[in-house]
Amino acid sequence: MAAIAQQAHRHRRGKVFYFRIAVPLALQDSLGKEYKCSLKTGDYRLSAYLCRHMSCKAEDFFMTVTRKIPTEDDLRKFMRSYFEQQLEQARFDYNSARSMFYGNEPDKPSKDPYGVIRAAQNALAKAKSQAATHEYTDEQENEAESLLNEANFETYPYSGKLAQYMMDALVEAKRIELAYHKKDFADIEIRHPLLIGTRNVFSPSYKAQITLGQCTKYFIEHKAGSVKAKTLKRLEIFMARMCDILGENKDMRSISKQPDGVLLERAILKFPANYTRDYQAKGESVMGLIESGKNYKKMGPRTIMSYWIHFNEFFAWAADREFIQKNPIANITPNVSIPKKTSRTPFSNEQLKTLFSSPIYTGRKNRGRKLWDTGHLILKDGQFWLPLIGLFMGMREAEILQLTPEDIKEEDGILYFDVNRNDGKDAKTDPSIRLVPVHPELIKMGFADYLTERKKVVKNKGRIFEDGITIPKNMEIIKNYSRNFSEYTVRIGMRSQKDGREVFHSFRHNLQTALGKAGVQNILSCQIVGHEKPEKEMTTGDLVYDHNNLSLRDKYEIISKAKYDVDLSHLYIKK
Repeated sequence: MAAIAQQAHRHRRGKVFYFRIAVPLALQDSLGKEYKCSLKTGDYRLSAYLCRHMSCKAEDFFMTVTRKIPTEDDLRKFMRSYFEQQLEQARFDYNSARSMFYGNEPDKPSKDPYGVIRAAQNALAKAKSQAATHEYTDEQENEAESLLNEANFETYPYSGKLAQYMMDALVEAKRIELAYHKKDFADIEIRHPLLIGTRNVFSPSYKAQITLGQCTKYFIEHKAGSVKAKTLKRLEIFMARMCDILGENKDMRSISKQPDGVLLERAILKFPANYTRDYQAKGESVMGLIESGKNYKKMGPRTIMSYWIHFNEFFAWAADREFIQKNPIANITPNVSIPKKTSRTPFSNEQLKTLFSSPIYTGRKNRGRKLWDTGHLILKDGQFWLPLIGLFMGMREAEILQLTPEDIKEEDGILYFDVNRNDGKDAKTDPSIRLVPVHPELIKMGFADYLTERKKVVKNKGRIFEDGITIPKNMEIIKNYSRNFSEYTVRIGMRSQKDGREVFHSFRHNLQTALGKAGVQNILSCQIVGHEKPEKEMTTGDLVYDHNNLSLRDKYEIISKAKYDVDLSHLYIKK
């Protein structure tokens, strides 16, 4: 027996056919994800007919329920858009008539032999008459109804009101068109209060259109030479989110404080956290999600202000270059309360003992996941070495994870890391670019042998310490490691919760504290960890002669003084 062809929404269970249809996202909170019912028949043809009938009914129902009531602002937006279209069409018609009738004459002829001006006068008179008596045509009302339908708005009784708005817009467009034909340039500026600020292609100040999407690309190109690659990538995300809210095809000259600046503020306060990962991949638009009323996690206050600062910078830049008349958000600040930044604290001796007696150092069960599970597997990989490098060498996660074979060097018997910006690597500040000697404690643990083997394995510009660290899609290795390390410290009981005070960065504080106890001046330890030299501790001689520009040997002697009251002998190479 031939298999029965499937029909959308129809499914067979046993001998009976069923009807199933997905509920739109906007209705799922009240209706569930799916509507399903039995067609109460096993007949193939009858079930097909019933399924088509129910599909039409369901689609009509969903469309009706999700329709919105247009506000005055919505109707006026349609009016402004219609007005711009009428002006553009009139401009096109004018250019066509000009080339056909007047050639390249710069001034209007003394007469109107082809009736162009008379035709414009008649069109204006007709439009005025219809607008005054509300005698818009069926075609105009049908166009208004079509516009509302496309935007999923209720049409009755709003199509009539929108048609009247469109008639008013048509009158203004015809008036401007006539003024231009007559070369009355003083009369071509927009007068209608609801249309002021829209794009006027007849205005002498009009320039070729540039969209928001195009302008953001110019801005990113402008910033490319002055910011780090990481910052530029974040900027691209910020600009993309702004285009999601306002529309990338929006004309820059049409952007104003009301409604665009206010809309941007309202949207950013409700912007979903992790939008790209959790929502964009599923096809959900930013504004659709915001307007849906769903309960979702929103961006934190610091992230909101970070977005807003870049939005403000973009619009100020655009205004300076006359892409836009003025910054639409210049005097707008989102109402958010930013908590005080949590200061980092060093790990205690007890915490360090807990860490270095945990499964990564005494035996784990797995290679790349659930590293806190106890087992018999001891691997001296990136997971093993990173905390030790942080503790004994005071390096940042990003600095360690970016290291390539070319950055591992030796001079006068001293093994050291060259932290640089070569080959696109990032460095937080200029003082971060430095040479960091390997601490002798790490050599006792077999670190030199590990580096030698990794340099053989890692090719080209590969990373030395990505060994053993998972790199998921759509996430940087540095961000991923930071999250995993934070979770690991909680899992092993090193700290009770992720409070942001004790993180990988805390190792840097541990090193500076240890060097301070060993009698090393802060001005010297800053050169080890890559901090700015504290000006208040500098003497005149330091400033003039820079006596504190330490040699590699000096740095090795200093870093070797760092000691901790933690027994790490179980990590040493057994002779």
